[in-house]
Amino acid sequence: MRKRLRLKRSREGLHHWQSLYRSSYPKRDHLHQSAPLFHRAFKRWLNENQDRLGVRLVITGRQHDKLLLRFLGYPDCLSISVSPAEISVAVSLEGQFVDYLLCLDMSSPVMKDGAVFCDSCQPEGRALYPSLDAYWRGHQFEAFGDWLITSFVPAKWLGIYQNCAVISVHEPDREELLQAIPLTRPGDTP
Repeated sequence: MRKRLRLKRSREGLHHWQSLYRSSYPKRDHLHQSAPLFHRAFKRWLNENQDRLGVRLVITGRQHDKLLLRFLGYPDCLSISVSPAEISVAVSLEGQFVDYLLCLDMSSPVMKDGAVFCDSCQPEGRALYPSLDAYWRGHQFEAFGDWLITSFVPAKWLGIYQNCAVISVHEPDREELLQAIPLTRPGDTP
């Protein structure tokens, strides 16, 4: 018999997990239930951190349980998808998916003894958060922000190859390269 994950509205209006997540739970249903709360938390985090990230992200729409975003001033071949299951940055060429530059799979949070934590992290290095919102911000959104700051923003080139896409500071190696796209913003030089 499978136990379902239930959400309950508290006096503060926030959802709290009433039972522990187990790998036998139907993961998709669990994640879909939390999508609106997750999206609101991501939008708040993005508004608070937009200047720090070094790149402007614009929400372009919503598809099922995903928020769709774009990089303002960057090529249209790059797209961002944010859902309770993952945060990903995809590369498409002529409308065809090529590769992910980033795919952060989201672990399901566990609430125990008033703290929220990641069930995939090792117990000795596990961070405890006071709320689900704090968990998403500290454990998931910040990992995305760190990738933007340390990997994406410094990159000047996007190299599209047969089976992958790569960002780099230097012009891509021409061997097996399908297309090299400069990642320049107005005023930048590749």
